[in-house]
Amino acid sequence: MYHIAICDDDERELENLQIFFNLYHAQKPEMDFTVKSFVNPDDLLKKVEEKEYDPNLLFLDVRMPGMEGIQVAEELQKLGSLCKVVFITNSKEYAVDAFRVGAIHYLIKPVEEKELFSILEQFFLTLEKEKERFLILKTGGVSKRVALTQIVCCEAQGNYQCLYLKDGSRLMLRMTLSKLFEMVSMYPGFVKVGSAYFVNLRYVDSLNAQEIRLDIDMSIRLPRGAYPALKEQFLSFYCEEDV
Repeated sequence: MYHIAICDDDERELENLQIFFNLYHAQKPEMDFTVKSFVNPDDLLKKVEEKEYDPNLLFLDVRMPGMEGIQVAEELQKLGSLCKVVFITNSKEYAVDAFRVGAIHYLIKPVEEKELFSILEQFFLTLEKEKERFLILKTGGVSKRVALTQIVCCEAQGNYQCLYLKDGSRLMLRMTLSKLFEMVSMYPGFVKVGSAYFVNLRYVDSLNAQEIRLDIDMSIRLPRGAYPALKEQFLSFYCEEDV
C-alpha cells in the first residue's frame, strides 16, 4: 500500500484535494493507497521523526504559519524521509526554492483535477518500476529489503561485507564481495574500486589520483593506477545520466 499525505493549513483545500483523491481511486481501484491530511506541519514531522509514518508522496503547501513548506521539506530530508514532494501554492515565486529541495512538481491553487491525476499517474508508474530495484539481503538472521538507490558503497571486512547506506546506517553481510557486486552490477552506477570496495557513482562527491570522497563524509584510497579508468567511468556515467 502506498501512503499519500497532504499538509495545508487551509482545511477547505484539504477537503477539495481529498475529493479529487476519492475520484481518482474510484477510477483506478487497482491502485492501493491511503491519504492522510495534516493542518499543522509539526504533526507530520513528529510522526516521521518517531517513525510512525512516512508518506511516499506529500502534497505540501508553501505558505503556512509557523513553518513554510520549503522548511518542512528540508526537515524531512534531515530525518531521512524518502517521500516525494509536490508543492501547492497561490504564487509561482517559490518555484526555484521548491525544486532546489527536490520537489517533483509545483501546483498553483486552485488545483485542477486533470493536473492532479496526471501527477498521480506518473508517480505510481515510477513506484511500480522502482519495485524492481531492490535487493533482498540477509543480515543479523533476518532478510532485509534494501533499495539500490540507498547503497553508497561496500567495504570488504574479512568474511563479511560492510554495506554503507545513504541514511548513515550500515549492514554487515556474510558473503563475498564478488557475489554482492554481481548482484548490483546489473544496474548502472556501481563500480569496483580495487579488491576491497565497490561504490555507487551517484554518491561520489569528488575523486583524484589518491582517493574518492563520498557524500557520507567517507573517503576511499585508490589503488595505484586505478584513477584513469575510474575517472572515465565516472564521467561516462554522468554524461549518460544527463541525456
